[in-house]
Amino acid sequence: METDLLLSPLFLALANDQDDCLLVCDAHGKVIHAVAGKTFAEPPVLRGENIHDRLQLPVNTFTDLGTNILGQFREQPCDIRVQRVDIHPEQALYLCRVRPLSGALSWQNWLESLPAPIAVRDRNGYFLWANTLFIRRFAGNGACIAGRHIRSVLCAEDADKTLAADHYVLETGRSTLFEYTCSDRQCAEGHYLVLQGPCRLPGQDAGIISVVEEKEKLRMEMPSFQETEIRYQRLARHLMAQLDNHNAALARDLHDVLGQTLIGIKLAIHNAMGRQDVPPSLAEAMQYWMVLLDESITFIRSFTSGLHPRHLQEFGLKRTLRTWLEQSRLHSDIAFDIRIDEELPKLNADVKNACLRIAQEAVTNSLRHASATRVQVDLHHRNGYLTLNIIDDGNGFCAQEAREHQAGLGLVSMSERAHLSGGKLNITSNPGTGTTITAIWPIT
Repeated sequence: METDLLLSPLFLALANDQDDCLLVCDAHGKVIHAVAGKTFAEPPVLRGENIHDRLQLPVNTFTDLGTNILGQFREQPCDIRVQRVDIHPEQALYLCRVRPLSGALSWQNWLESLPAPIAVRDRNGYFLWANTLFIRRFAGNGACIAGRHIRSVLCAEDADKTLAADHYVLETGRSTLFEYTCSDRQCAEGHYLVLQGPCRLPGQDAGIISVVEEKEKLRMEMPSFQETEIRYQRLARHLMAQLDNHNAALARDLHDVLGQTLIGIKLAIHNAMGRQDVPPSLAEAMQYWMVLLDESITFIRSFTSGLHPRHLQEFGLKRTLRTWLEQSRLHSDIAFDIRIDEELPKLNADVKNACLRIAQEAVTNSLRHASATRVQVDLHHRNGYLTLNIIDDGNGFCAQEAREHQAGLGLVSMSERAHLSGGKLNITSNPGTGTTITAIWPIT
């Protein structure tokens, strides 16, 4: 094979149709020819430049053939694979395939499947990756924009707004939502909402991911969002009902089987203790067994009551909640301050169940995790709203971080129960300042 044949029009045409950049180098790494492919706006290494210098490669690149080599292009990691092409026994050229790394392929495919324009940039404003919807809308002719600066893609005004949002995201580490109206027909005329957030790029500092959508499209698709929300609520209610039914069955089995078995054992031991032929040492052991059985029976009753409030519909929210709180007070060293209105309005089953469950979850968290010395439970009805407050003086936690990371199944469960029953839940807490959980339901 001759060098001219390697760089023939047919070869170049095939290379231009590839997604990856292709570089033809000599044995010293000097680029003889470069084809950007569809991945880069321009070749990362131009003809006459050295691939080792431009892509920060080790000097033995061409000796490790068939292995993937990690390089860098404008702080963007690239995967490089080298193939040797023998021209004649005394001359060889090297064909280098350069592919930018912007995450796992499955991650890119997932973003590509989303129905919104999405792009990823580095901290300097260069595009690392963009899905097809983003390219079609903002690249004009549909050309790939990886490797291009945002100012070469968007008009000056839109680029300035986007870069300002990028700076905020990188400085704070938080997402931001902004909107702008673009009147430049050469760019992408329209009224847009843009969500930008931080993302971690492979092998380097934080980058920015942008999700863009037209406001008019969002407005037109809002009915489908509402339908999805309705379906979600139905599913969530069904799951909550299934969970409650499961808890009810478990509580019933524990109470009727295990609880009754313990009571039977207690009665048998009690009857045996009255016999005259029982040795003193065995009688003493029986007394100890009786204490353990009493504690176990009390625990089973308390546990099953918390697992499923069997008497909620029969005795009402006020009595059931107060009884559970009084039992919790007996088994804890924490001071309880219980404030429940003497008269509560008529409540539907969803509100009563949600209110009791939220109170139980919040108080249990205070007893187990907060290291609190005092818990206040306040349930009252004012101005058409039923309000439940659970306040402790424990060690607290970062409420904002817990919301962002959805930390703790209990917190998620309380929020969902309030939402599905028509109410709202608010959690106020900071490390060292205790926790306040407030649930509010409108009562008509």
